[in-house]
Amino acid sequence: MATPNIVQGAVMAVTMMIAGIIGTISGRHVKDSRDFAVSGQKAGALVLTGMLMGIVGGAATVGAAQLAFEYGLTGWCFTLGGGIACLAMGLFYAGPLRRSGAETIPEYISSTYGPAIRIVTGTIATLAMFIQVVGQILSSVALLKTTFGIESSVAIFLSVGLMVAYVLFGGAWGAGMVGIVKSILIYFTLAVAGVTAYRLSGGFEGLKNAFPSYPWLNLLGRGLDKDGAGLIAVIIGLLSTQTYLQVMFAGRDIATCRKAAFLSAVLIPPTGLASVLVGMYMRINHPGIESAYALPAFFLQYTNPVVGGMAIAALILAVVGTGAGLALGMSLMIAKDIYGRLLRKKAGDREILFVSRAAVVAILLLSIFFAKTNLKSIILSWAYLSMAIRGSSIFLLLVVAMYTHSKFPYWVGVVGATAGPLAILFNKALLPSGPDSIYIGITASTLALAVSVAIASMYTRTRNFK
Repeated sequence: MATPNIVQGAVMAVTMMIAGIIGTISGRHVKDSRDFAVSGQKAGALVLTGMLMGIVGGAATVGAAQLAFEYGLTGWCFTLGGGIACLAMGLFYAGPLRRSGAETIPEYISSTYGPAIRIVTGTIATLAMFIQVVGQILSSVALLKTTFGIESSVAIFLSVGLMVAYVLFGGAWGAGMVGIVKSILIYFTLAVAGVTAYRLSGGFEGLKNAFPSYPWLNLLGRGLDKDGAGLIAVIIGLLSTQTYLQVMFAGRDIATCRKAAFLSAVLIPPTGLASVLVGMYMRINHPGIESAYALPAFFLQYTNPVVGGMAIAALILAVVGTGAGLALGMSLMIAKDIYGRLLRKKAGDREILFVSRAAVVAILLLSIFFAKTNLKSIILSWAYLSMAIRGSSIFLLLVVAMYTHSKFPYWVGVVGATAGPLAILFNKALLPSGPDSIYIGITASTLALAVSVAIASMYTRTRNFK
């Protein structure tokens, strides 16, 4: 296993220090819970793009290279889906969400389904996002173990500590500002890595000679039931995630939100393709390594020391930033949609800010146990499951809320929000080798919401007739 030389180590240290200083300075903008949550709705396109580029975290880089090492081009599905989701945000979501004045997705949809839905969807989304946080920690462990040779337990605690520090003081401002630095570094270093891996592999002809076309050179090489489901889960899941839709609430105006979404839609997919090329090159030349180590090991062995040092620092920032951003989104829903609605309806702003920050720490500390017991799992599998659960719970409810002016009884929202996740849990328990979770979840959610809306409409018409 490769370890960084003096130059790589020094570049890593300087890069991390600069990012830390930027995050600390960003924290000065946080005066109240609204600054912590949505940047006081003053963020410009670059800060918003930095927040959206949080999609390019451990799953999109380390996880994509890992999956490419195991199966080939299918590792690209995550960032390809991320680009499509950002395009949809700009086209269809920016206007309705930014005009609403809301701060969280559960708060927004409560105007259609009533206040009870905030607690239900906030709880489900929080649990689903927690699953993805575990995947980010596993990515960070792979990075830290490959780079520094430290034990898994030490790497887990260090990862969680970095995530807490990343977001605790800066909130949305810190996530956005550090996200800009991270995005520039990630884009530059992955571009270098992708081009280098492609060249060393002998170009497309070299890859064709090294791998059979199926499944290695097929985007859906494991089939529609597996990779097609993963692509759909990413798109629907990201369009249901507080962390990323938060960008639509945080911009200074609708045009700014759209600009950030469209820019991210262009920037995100190439990062995954570069990671895939690295993963496939490492499979050809180092088939005996652990697949999760493919990307960091390539940077340490095959790139210029300065680029390698910057890359490892950028990957650590990417993994830590995405995990911290997810924790931030979860903490906002816990503080505003669960604590502020269920436990302390009269909680003041300082109390909500304190609960938001405390929730970040609690979430990340709890994730330590799950990371320690799943060190050998496929990183992207955590992301896909998380996306499927929150997508099947929130996606359709949100679309209906954005594009209808109807009001529905609270039970319609509750049924629509819970049917998908419950179906996924039953599917996992009873038919673990059955259809993928996203197909089960979105089908159950669609049927439940359609039937519920029909019954509610029929009841309303009957009551009005009487």
